[in-house]
Amino acid sequence: MKSLIISERDKIAAIMEDDKAIEFFIHRGDLLLGDIYTARVENIMPSIDAVFVNLGNNRMGFLHASDIPGHGSLNDRVQPNQKLLVQIVKEPTSNKGPRVNTAISMPGRFLVLTTENTNVSVSRKIVDYQERNRLKAMVSLLKPPGVGIVVRTEAEGKDEYDLEEDFKMLWDLWKEIADKHENHKYPGLVFRDQDFIYRVVRDAYTAEIGEVVSDTPSGQAKAEQILKNWTGRDVEITLHKEGNILSSRGVEKEILTALQTKVELPSGGYLFIQTTEALTVVDVNSGRFTSSRTLRETVLKTNLEAAHEIGRQLKLRNIGGVIVVDFIDMDDRRDQINVLEAFENALMSDRAKPQIGQLSDLGLVELTRRRQGQSLMEIFGHHCSSCHGSGIVFEIGLSGEIRKQREGQEGYRGDRGDRGDRGERGDRGDWRAQRNNNRNRMQRRHDPRRQEGPQQDRQEQDSDSSAPVEREISEPITEEEVIRNGSEGTSPTTEEGLNNETGNEFENEFDENENEEYEEESTDENEVELSSYSQEAKYSVKADDVSGVFTLTPKDSPEERD
Repeated sequence: MKSLIISERDKIAAIMEDDKAIEFFIHRGDLLLGDIYTARVENIMPSIDAVFVNLGNNRMGFLHASDIPGHGSLNDRVQPNQKLLVQIVKEPTSNKGPRVNTAISMPGRFLVLTTENTNVSVSRKIVDYQERNRLKAMVSLLKPPGVGIVVRTEAEGKDEYDLEEDFKMLWDLWKEIADKHENHKYPGLVFRDQDFIYRVVRDAYTAEIGEVVSDTPSGQAKAEQILKNWTGRDVEITLHKEGNILSSRGVEKEILTALQTKVELPSGGYLFIQTTEALTVVDVNSGRFTSSRTLRETVLKTNLEAAHEIGRQLKLRNIGGVIVVDFIDMDDRRDQINVLEAFENALMSDRAKPQIGQLSDLGLVELTRRRQGQSLMEIFGHHCSSCHGSGIVFEIGLSGEIRKQREGQEGYRGDRGDRGDRGERGDRGDWRAQRNNNRNRMQRRHDPRRQEGPQQDRQEQDSDSSAPVEREISEPITEEEVIRNGSEGTSPTTEEGLNNETGNEFENEFDENENEEYEEESTDENEVELSSYSQEAKYSVKADDVSGVFTLTPKDSPEERD
């Protein structure tokens, strides 16, 4: 037995069967489906074949050229600042405004009054030929010129009196809307469909509903009166008194389940439903389903359960647009046909009229579902402030060594910035003086006869460890520079000494502290060190190392041979 649960306080209603929701009815928002507005033409856009109209309070609506009556170009059919009567046919989404139409449609209990089509039509769900002719003949006598009438499925078996009462109500309403539109000078709302209780009872109540529950006494009385006028008998409406009706009747739980990405199937399989800007993707997985004897049985049963559940989820979530379903691959053609038939049967009761394509070789089924109101996710969801709707928070973690080098570079740049504030030395831009200081330092470091104290070794070690990263990218030394430096008194003895010389030359160009440390030593000591190396000292360059790194070996001085 189906139950109709109505919460007038929360403006939410649901049709429940066996503790599962079949369809939700939610009445929330400023721009609702079916609202009728007096609009003013703001922008005419021939490039996209559409017009943007002002609905009031600077809320813009999208009006396509195909929904504007008349012939000729778009500029011939509408003019700037022209007043139009439009109706919302698609509610606004997160990044799109509402879509409107100049064709007005007003539904009643048994009939629908239209302004675009002036003919009489009967619902396709009424299959009896004689009944269709009877209803069409009665409505044709009621219809005035200039409007059209659609006979709804609920009109099947109704007499002429019921149809006439419904038509009079719609006709009086249309004349009231037309008068308000003529008197409106500014854009704004002209008509909003009946109150929440009326809309739910009109759209949801059928002969299959065995119970109607309301959470307010006023809603209970209103629903009883509406159903009595339509059915001609007293229909009992239950009043819910304890707690929230949505929580007690399981509607809240079903809404939260419908908002999840993963949907469990009865036999252990599951669905993944994800909506993007362009389309909605539904993926079917077998999950923990292992009770079948063969793989074919497992795949077929999982796909059949998925086909039924997908049809229910599309209605609950109110998903519109392009939908792609990825069923589990099936090799047998009969299994494919069975799954497609089950899928079509599950969508047969959908009012959005989905159009299903064929099953592709990859097991994909494409379908389109008419987008009307907002989806369930758009109504209850909002973008996360951390991930901004992507569902993922990105964080790039750096290793300790890279972070350490980066911090050293930042400190080095800070030292360079403070260098301009010091005025203790004279000309800091003299590169030649800086080079001589670097050369003296290297001579003392690599002198084998020099006995360094523990304190000085510690200072040199600290200076080497604090050298910036730029030391590794110093320019390579050439053979001519090696010979020239040797003639001037330098004496690197190993490959390491050569690299340290070139690196420290660039290092100490900007290192103020180290330069000051070595400048405090006496020049007499430097002269004694230079005397051990004659200006005529020669370096022997090994021929095997010419193409690679040079190995420089100074000849023994006369004092060392003694």
